[in-house]
This record gives sequence, C-alpha cells and structure tokens, in this order.
Amino acid sequence: MGISQVARGITLACLMASGLGWLQTTFAQQWEMLATGSESSFRAIHALDADKAWVCGSQGTILRTVDAGKTWTRLMIPELQDAAKGKLEFRSLHAWTEQEAIVATAGQPCAIYKTTDGGSRWERVYSNSNLNAFVDSMRFFDAQNGFAVGDPIDGIWMLLQTKDRGASWQSVASPGLKAKEGEAAFAASNSCLLVDSKDSFWLGTGGSGPVGLVHRFDATPDLNRPMFATSEVTTMPSNASSGLFSLAIDSSQKKLIAVGGDYQQVDLARGHNAMNESPMAKDHVWRAATGSSPRGFRSAVVYASKYKLPWICVGPNGSDWSIDGSAWDGLSDIGFHALSVASDGTVWASGSAGRVARLR
Repeated sequence: MGISQVARGITLACLMASGLGWLQTTFAQQWEMLATGSESSFRAIHALDADKAWVCGSQGTILRTVDAGKTWTRLMIPELQDAAKGKLEFRSLHAWTEQEAIVATAGQPCAIYKTTDGGSRWERVYSNSNLNAFVDSMRFFDAQNGFAVGDPIDGIWMLLQTKDRGASWQSVASPGLKAKEGEAAFAASNSCLLVDSKDSFWLGTGGSGPVGLVHRFDATPDLNRPMFATSEVTTMPSNASSGLFSLAIDSSQKKLIAVGGDYQQVDLARGHNAMNESPMAKDHVWRAATGSSPRGFRSAVVYASKYKLPWICVGPNGSDWSIDGSAWDGLSDIGFHALSVASDGTVWASGSAGRVARLR
C-alpha cells in the first residue's frame, strides 16, 4: 500500500471514529433518489437549495421542483413543441430563483430562452442560424454576468457574454479564440466551462489529439482583444470521444480539478482526472492525481465544502469523492451525468432515465 493510500485510510478511519456514520452506509445509500416521472437523459441541473432545483435534457424536457423532489413540474417552450418530439436537447441551464431560469439548446435550433414566471412563459433571448452553432455550456459568475460557449465555427470558438442577467447576449469574436483542427467542447454536463469572474473563465476541451487542453480567457476592456492562454493536460488523452469534460475549483481558488476520459470506454481505468495547484498563476501546470483515480470516465466534478470529502465526481458507471482531489474513493455505483452544489451546500445530481438525486 502506497503512502497516499495509507494517509487516505487513516483519514477515513478518523472521520468514521468522529461519529460520521454515513461513511459506513452502503454506496447506494449515499444518494437519495428522487422520482421525476421522466425517462429523459438530464445533462444539466441547477440546484437552488435542498428543496428547489431545475433540470433539463433530452426530448426538450425541462423540470422544476420546489418541494425536495416530491413533485416535479414539466415545462414547455411553445415554439419548440414540435422539435421536442424529436432530438431537441437542452444541455445548458442556470437558475436564479424558482421563478427565473435560463436554458440553451444543444444543436439545432441554436437558441437561448429565459423565463421569469416559473416556466409559464419563455422569451428567446438569443438565436444563431448557422447550422454549425452548438451551445456546450452556459455559466454565470454572479447574478448579472455570464458566458456561454459553443463548438468552433470556421475554426473560432463560439463565445457569448451577457452582463444583464441573460436578457441579451453579445458575441465575443476574435482570432485569438482559434481552436485546433478537430477540437471541441463536450456538452455532457454543462461544466466544461468554469467561470472565474465576470471577465474570465476556463474551458476544458477534447476532440483533437493527443492530449486534452484547458483554455484560460481573460477579457480586456475591449472584448474583441481578449487574453487567451492554453495549457496541455498531458495526463488526459484526447480524441473524438475523449478529453476534458468538467472543471471545478475550490473555495480558496488554490486547486483546479479536471475530469473526463473517453465516453465510449466508461470503465477505462486511466486518463480521466488531473489537478492544477496554481490555477491563478500565469503558467498552468497540470499533473495526475498521486493516489487512486476515479473508477472510470467522469463527466462532472464539483467542490462541495459542506462535506468532509468535498470533491465529488460522477459518470455513467458511478460516483467518487476525495478529500483533496489527489486520491479518490468510490461513493456509489449509480450513474449520473451532471452535478450542482446549491447555495446551502446541498449536492444534487442528474443522469439518464430521468434520474435525479441528492447527496445525503
């Protein structure tokens, strides 16, 4: 047994000795499963607190709960009703309250919609007629400022910014936002994009070999002249089905974690996590975890300070958690796609077959 494994064992033993009985429960019992009445695949979730959350996914499905998942309201955008019967997907989501939220389609039609009355009415606040337009992720730094990113069009990343609570979106177009040939972002969990401030973000990508990339964007007063630094994540291979899928940072902004892998080889036991211990430095150096890795492909990761083991990641074959991001232990064999940490610290997850759960 390596030093990191010994340390992890001691840490877990101490936590258990301190009376945290939940560490002794079975893997499945860690998640409280919530019946949604849907069979959709939920790729985006935004939790407001322990009781209120929004989810969206395949077949144009948008759901909302205000009673901890006891009941769910299915919401429909009228102009998309016909498209929802086919392959329409919502994979990007943000909610401010139980009444106000915004969603973006993945693929065609490419559009962003906002509601301020709990989903009774929706306003289209952005649309793009380019057949290659595809929104991968949408994230907000605060109540007013947010970014949305889409796959490259003619070799340039599709980048949008809002400064008015999603009411309008402006394109940030610059040759500095050029992508590698074949490079793309993954719309698997609405978390390939990590917003740091109203003028900066990280973007994890894949799709083009040989390794995954992280782009660091820092806007200047002239948004068309942004700083755009790129770092290679050599521990995570990249091809058409693999790369970086999700990024998360701790509350002190001293550790940045990336997860991903190959979604066509979900049980592959390598190439699906990395960490950066100086994320605010100009030189972004990534390294592999020193201990055990997550148990397969992972599409989402979060930092949840409410929990003694605050790093949590999920994928189709289960979920894992870590005390420091360098050594991971199994949490559950239940598969999920996406994660959200509510303002009160509660962790929610969503996945295929209408699956939604809260972490106990």
